[in-house]
Amino acid sequence: MKKIYLSVLSFILLFPLRLFAKSRSVKELFNSGLKETGEKTGHAGSEITKAGALGGVGFVLKILLSLSGAIFLGLMIYSGFIWMNARGNDSEVSKAKDTIRNCIIGLLIVMSAYAITSFVGNSIMSAVK
Repeated sequence: MKKIYLSVLSFILLFPLRLFAKSRSVKELFNSGLKETGEKTGHAGSEITKAGALGGVGFVLKILLSLSGAIFLGLMIYSGFIWMNARGNDSEVSKAKDTIRNCIIGLLIVMSAYAITSFVGNSIMSAVK
């Protein structure tokens, strides 16, 4: 019975590829789809090579901001887990509350630094033009 389901499922999933395989290879098909999607969304090519040195710095800052958001989310989940498993232990609850408060303060500092940097950078760029 499992073999019948597996064969039907593989036929359904792979049959459209056989239709497109006559004109192009499967690799070309997937790469062209990715290229078209990247061009439509504005992500075609490397951002660093397009924007130069300042664009590279901006790209690194974007990565660091993404990492800080991921760290914030991870710490919030961790502190929520600690709070849920505290079972009335006041020291564990206060530890979780302190972690949540510190995470929020850290995120606000990072967001404020980005907002100030963006404002100053835009002001300088508009003054230069």
